[in-house]
Amino acid sequence: MFKWFMLAVYVILLIYTMAHFHKGLEFITGKKRRYLVGMCTLVGVCCLTILVGRFLPAGGFRRHIIEFSNYCLGFWIYLVFFFALLDIALILRKRVWKKPAFTWHTATFGIILLLSAGLTVCGGIHARHVTVNTQNVTIHKSVDGMKEMKIVLVSDWHLGYSIGVRDMKRMVKKINEQNPDLVLVAGDIYDNEYEAIHKPEEVAKVLKGIRSRYGTYGVYGNHDVSEKLVGGFTTQTDANPTRDPRIDRMMAKAGITMLQDQVISVDGKIELVGRLDGEKTGYRNNRRESLRNLMQTVDKNKPVLVLNHEPEHLKDYKDAGVDLLMAGHTHAGQFFPLTIMRSFVWENYWGVEKLGTATGAVTSVVGVYGPPLRLLSNSEVMVLNVRFADGR
Repeated sequence: MFKWFMLAVYVILLIYTMAHFHKGLEFITGKKRRYLVGMCTLVGVCCLTILVGRFLPAGGFRRHIIEFSNYCLGFWIYLVFFFALLDIALILRKRVWKKPAFTWHTATFGIILLLSAGLTVCGGIHARHVTVNTQNVTIHKSVDGMKEMKIVLVSDWHLGYSIGVRDMKRMVKKINEQNPDLVLVAGDIYDNEYEAIHKPEEVAKVLKGIRSRYGTYGVYGNHDVSEKLVGGFTTQTDANPTRDPRIDRMMAKAGITMLQDQVISVDGKIELVGRLDGEKTGYRNNRRESLRNLMQTVDKNKPVLVLNHEPEHLKDYKDAGVDLLMAGHTHAGQFFPLTIMRSFVWENYWGVEKLGTATGAVTSVVGVYGPPLRLLSNSEVMVLNVRFADGR
């Protein structure tokens, strides 16, 4: 049902865009029919690649079409956004402010085209630049022989059509430059289709190059299951999709230990809890262990760290005795205007939040989802300088 709803929305927005595009072109072409039809067809084809690419046979051509369609999706989103702003302005001017409606002209249409194209290009370039976000965290527990620990938190690689070997090389370089004690990966390793990962063996080899004192641990996210996506939305009806076992083998080759509702001790000093995703566990029963049950096996006299894909309510974790909750998932909105909407959805959509003795850290993540763009957010590795201090 959901996929048909999204298809209907897609068609309506496509018609809306084409109607406005046609109106704008009339001022440029002087209503010359052949130019109008040609340009509108070109824009329509670009928008339709979002659908068409997903149904092409596997191969290099399909990969290039989907890569192109992801940028087209970003361009199209901005066309819809600016056309909608213009329509709202026209309605307000006529209905609220009781002023004559102004008519379209070449400059109006040209500005919208340039803004949409410019934001798409700038966002695509910015998305490839990985920054370092350093945060200081204090845990009020003492650790024998250790006053502080440097943790690097990364998340949401979304390996697939938009993210590949070169992106992982940039990320690994940034991680190793921080000289971390511990590296944690908060899920969404790949973008639902294992076949979309270009040269997975080489990706594993690059990830194997991550250097840290106590190793690299990770959890899986809601995208780490086998589903077909169109424009970022699933087209399958399976309520409980499973994970492709090849991703487990790739992560093992990369030297990354994946925690699935498991508790481990880091050097006998730190308790690390890795949770399955609360939305899609990757297992047919789609169940994950409760936080309460997991915490029963934890030594709460030691610092307790929890790695989860989504940034859930920090109070629940504080009440359970967790000192530091780490997550990704939100992308910090990834691109405008979603960057201003995430704060209404998530309690902490990016950065560090303190609640009593507990701290929550959410990274804006490394990869991209849907349009490979970043505007008003950064692709980042988050560095957590954790200081241990006796709470007495």
